[in-house]
Amino acid sequence: MDYCRGLLMLKDWIELGAVPSAITVEGIKERSAQKYVGIVRKCSTADIEKYMEKDFEKLMTFAHQNLAQQLDGAPFTIYPVWDVVRKKVHYCACQLVTEYPEALPADFNQGQLEASKVHGVEHKGPYRHVANAWAVQMMYKQKKIFRAN
Repeated sequence: MDYCRGLLMLKDWIELGAVPSAITVEGIKERSAQKYVGIVRKCSTADIEKYMEKDFEKLMTFAHQNLAQQLDGAPFTIYPVWDVVRKKVHYCACQLVTEYPEALPADFNQGQLEASKVHGVEHKGPYRHVANAWAVQMMYKQKKIFRAN
């Protein structure tokens, strides 16, 4: 994974003169319970980029057109399954809301994040570089700065 990640960054550096990926380590913080709406997807790890882009575009279009007053933070992703061996992933593209909407499109769902401590890492840039955030998160975990649950 690090080899492929490095090649992607090298490609951007050569073609663009910079790597459009910025990581901000937010550290350990308390997170209160929060409601979200989202789109659940099951796909191969090879297909995640194309599906996630479409899912977030659909989610954010719906959110801004129908939930503008209920938006409560940045969009995010939950990964209940990330199977490296079988190369499959289940994810939910999510948007925080203060209240659930009365009606959701058929392929949307709603849920709640329970209050907990989290170690936050924010990635800004194209999805092809999101592995940079994962790498930072794993380094912090290996240094025992936090314990994953």
